[in-house]
Amino acid sequence: MSVLRFAMHPRVLKLLGALKKSPLVPQGAGEWAWRFGPEAAYAGFAAASAPEGTSLGDRALIGLEDAGIGIGASILGQTVGLGTAGGIARARRLNPTATRALQRQAVNVGDMALQLPVNYYAPRPMLEGAYADAATKAQAAAEAQQREENEALIAALLGTGVIAGRSLPGPATSKALV
Repeated sequence: MSVLRFAMHPRVLKLLGALKKSPLVPQGAGEWAWRFGPEAAYAGFAAASAPEGTSLGDRALIGLEDAGIGIGASILGQTVGLGTAGGIARARRLNPTATRALQRQAVNVGDMALQLPVNYYAPRPMLEGAYADAATKAQAAAEAQQREENEALIAALLGTGVIAGRSLPGPATSKALV
């Protein structure tokens, strides 16, 4: 019950109302899609590009991992852009309308500017684990194939008598060695 009282507290409601008007909160479906649509698409691409044999659950975790990285980078970039725009607006003493327009643009620029380095350098343990598992399975299959080929070769050589020495003359019967 105390959580509900906290959520309905006038100061909390006032803060939520202020956040709704913040440039960080997308206004309308189009802006939501513009800001967070690529992250959802890339998460789907990451899940689909997992190596063959990756389970559906692991693919879902890989997608969630990528979405978390992308959305985190997006929010971080938007926040940096908003802070930069605020500094520029104060330095240039812009009016509130110009400040809001600058903030909207800076939020998008900050979002795009931070995406590349964060996505490039972010660790992806789920995806890396899936590729490591696939490599381990491929190496085990290659070793098993090599073992079978070696056993088949040995069996063939034994069957022809080459390894047993039956086809070669012994030193006592060979005139070339004397």
